[in-house]
Amino acid sequence: MTEWRQLRDLITDADDVEAMLRNGTAQLLMIRYTRMSHVGVLALDATTDRSGLALSAIEAAEDSAETRNLRRGSHLTELLGKSVAIIGVGAIGSHLALSLHRAGVGTLSLHDYDILRPGNLARHAADPSYVGWNKAEAVARTIRSGDQTVQWTDEIISSLDRARTLVSEHDLVVDASADETVVNLLAIAADEAGKTIVSTYLSNQGRSKVVEVIAGPASSWAATTEMDPLGVDGYEAGCGDPVSPTPLYEVLGVVSMGARSITDLLRGKNTDTQVCERS
Repeated sequence: MTEWRQLRDLITDADDVEAMLRNGTAQLLMIRYTRMSHVGVLALDATTDRSGLALSAIEAAEDSAETRNLRRGSHLTELLGKSVAIIGVGAIGSHLALSLHRAGVGTLSLHDYDILRPGNLARHAADPSYVGWNKAEAVARTIRSGDQTVQWTDEIISSLDRARTLVSEHDLVVDASADETVVNLLAIAADEAGKTIVSTYLSNQGRSKVVEVIAGPASSWAATTEMDPLGVDGYEAGCGDPVSPTPLYEVLGVVSMGARSITDLLRGKNTDTQVCERS
């Protein structure tokens, strides 16, 4: 609690300010100060009682674009001019979209035909309010902001012509679908255009993490070690496909690897395929 008399002599037009605080015209007092060349604001909540005017400090924070960008990395300006398409917006794709968006990638194009189910929430970036929504739309709405573009479509890539269009329209296409047909179509399109794509996935129930930079035929792609399973895959009611018990922290591990490789490629740095495995 701060007493008004302690601040009164430091404030211009103190009589007018005090009158507004006492009669309820104003309730908050914002005091701008400079400390070691850095500007700050002290926010105070005003209350009156029989003992007089009392001021209580409340939390205040700057909301400028400069402050919002301080923690987004040193390559923000470069990335704002880049565009990335992400094919498959499940566990890996959703968190990858979030990471790239916050790193500053100016345009994201998200592609997935599937809907978000309750069982997906354990590893997905979208929150429970989006259950029943298309996964790509859910993530687009989750991360969308005013200074960056986030687009989405309810599709997975099923033709070479569509793959060619995506490769030609974006600086980089990232496959997070774990679908060999999709990867092959994108690889062919990228090879024709003289570009690379990135494929990122998990295997061995999360113990093998792969971020593959693809610029050639399938015979040159990375391979992972076959490991004994840690446990039995489960089955969700009404779904015939097995569900891997891979936890979120393994997903975030490959997402971190992928985001680093993708941002390096967008900035023109040479980046090799990465395979990280643990037994």
